[in-house]
Amino acid sequence: MKRILVAATCCMLIIAITGCQKKDQWPWGLQKRCDYVEASSKAISNENDQVLPLFTKTFDNSGKLTKIRAAFRNIVGAYYVLEDFNVSYQGYSIFFTRPSGDTVAALQFNNNKKLIWAVTNIPFGTNGSQQYNFRFLYQAGKLKSIESQDFLDNEYDPEPNPWFPYLQLSYDNGFKNVSRLDFGSAHIDYEYDHQKKAKEQFYPDEMYGETHKFWYLLKYLNVVPDANPENLLKRSVYSQPEEGYPNNFERRYSDHKLDGSGKLVSYWQKNTWEHQNGSEFWTVKWNCFK
Repeated sequence: MKRILVAATCCMLIIAITGCQKKDQWPWGLQKRCDYVEASSKAISNENDQVLPLFTKTFDNSGKLTKIRAAFRNIVGAYYVLEDFNVSYQGYSIFFTRPSGDTVAALQFNNNKKLIWAVTNIPFGTNGSQQYNFRFLYQAGKLKSIESQDFLDNEYDPEPNPWFPYLQLSYDNGFKNVSRLDFGSAHIDYEYDHQKKAKEQFYPDEMYGETHKFWYLLKYLNVVPDANPENLLKRSVYSQPEEGYPNNFERRYSDHKLDGSGKLVSYWQKNTWEHQNGSEFWTVKWNCFK
């Protein structure tokens, strides 16, 4: 991934808000902050009935992320292929490399620790040549959309490639919960129990499939906290045009369990699809940094 490495080490196209000369300014795991470190279920195993982690994060003694092992699940079934990524830092940027040394992604934050830029490839984690820039747009302090741009690598055409919508987020009236995610023609609608809240929660399993590994990784890393709701999730519905796959998919969430400090630690989700039905039990492990 030489082009990603070059682009990333150039400070993400030299956005003035950071500066490559600065030392690490992104302490992963801030004081008095809790982070989810693992999410597990039997549902992601397609050959046996053992509980498997969807991802596991490793931190150093200071609470900084140093490694993540992640699996990217298929939209309607098991797709358990683990990938290991080492994590390093420079200024306000975070770099993800395979054990082989290949850089597969880089994220950049502003001085308020909001994610503003990324360089990676689509689908994330492959060795393909289809590489992209991503920019993160905010409205009233909340993530509103992510736009993508083909990576500029043409010495004969100095004009940058256009930006296109990658993901759009809609919120409820109180801007406390994501009510809809739009990926092109596909979207997911979310319904919540507005009478019940969690201090912190995370629902690891989405319904967009392995083609959106990059979005999965952002959620695993907890670098898009606006995607995590305040109220307990009751239902999500995936919709796609008739020519799409899998057209429609519904999940209902129940039996939410919170720990003593109000963090979601387990729940059930019931899946309804024309080719697949069943219930899945998920657990989420947390670590609080002192």
